[in-house]
This record gives sequence, C-alpha cells and structure tokens, in this order.
Amino acid sequence: MKIIHKSNYFRKIIEDPVDNVKTITTQHPTDDIKWLFEKVSNTNHYRSNNYTLMESIKDYALCYSITYVDSVPVLGSTAWNNPLYNGMIRVCSRYCINPDYIHNIFGRGTDGIRIDAIDHIDQQVEVTQNLGFEHQFMSREDKMMKTNRASARLTKDINKYSKYNWECSIKRKRVAPNPITGLQFIIYNNKEWLKDEDYSN
Repeated sequence: MKIIHKSNYFRKIIEDPVDNVKTITTQHPTDDIKWLFEKVSNTNHYRSNNYTLMESIKDYALCYSITYVDSVPVLGSTAWNNPLYNGMIRVCSRYCINPDYIHNIFGRGTDGIRIDAIDHIDQQVEVTQNLGFEHQFMSREDKMMKTNRASARLTKDINKYSKYNWECSIKRKRVAPNPITGLQFIIYNNKEWLKDEDYSN
C-alpha cells in the first residue's frame, strides 16, 4: 500500500503492506465508530454536526461500517432506514474520513471514489438484504449539481468495484426535508421508490 501525504509544499510516499487495511460491518455502533464520528463532529466542518450519534440516528441505523489502517479507524458510514425513504435503505450514509487521513491515499487507493468505501457499500447491502430489505441507494449533497452527470460518473466508478449493479436516477429524489439540499440524484440497485422533484410534498 502507498500512503501519500499531500500539502502545498511536498508529497511524501510511505510504503506499507496492503494487508493492514480492513473493513468490518456491525449491527450495533462499536466504540471505534463512536470515536471516529466524534472526531469528525469536532472538526467544525460545515456538516460536522451530521456525525453526532444522536438517538434519532441510532434508531434509524441498521448497521455501521468502519475501515481500519493499522488498527486506526479511518473511514466510517451507516446504513439508514429512514421512513422518508419509502422502504429503501440508504447505504454509505454519514460517510466520513478520519481528519488525520483526509489527504492520504491508503488501501486500494482512489478511482473517482475511495475504493475501500466500496466495502462499506457491499457489506451494508448484504447485511440489510439479509434483514429483509431488498432495495438500497446512495446519494450525496451537492447544491451546485444541476444535472446527474457527476452522479452518473460516480455510478460508473462504483460499478467497477462493487459486486452489485447500480444505476443513477434521471431526476432528483427526496432524501431529506430540506427544500434545496434534500433533493438529490440517487444511485440505486433494483428499483427506486423515492419521490422526485416533481412531487409537491
């Protein structure tokens, strides 16, 4: 594995064995996922409050994924069963990266997406389908997105590595109550049941 640290002044490459990276998924929040979410929530990023593990988040979360590098939690996410999703499960939700690793390339590297995040997606699909939920989706907040071009490109990148087949919605779908950021293009498997931007409620 190559870990590449970037700054405005230098690039440092450190060689490490690839087998020091692993992803696990559990149905209950572990101490490590709590630690990672708390670390991210304290960064003062504009979305950092999304990573506070409030009871409302725990109520909707079906499972939690975490990626380790040398036993350090570096990537985290959840699979979410929000009533707004009309029976679909949002995978790789609350996706976050350890702030200490945000400029590093680790594990399997990147290809339009951090490839190790695909393990989050695939493991969460497997867990939630075993729980009886057939349909899963992903989305991301992007207030500047006027077309699905970026999401369609991301869908192609995910399909290179995921063992599941994903499609991108043509229209924005309702994934949150916010009238602007709550409408997003989604990447879904099987069928999608979310309301789109043509709905009045």
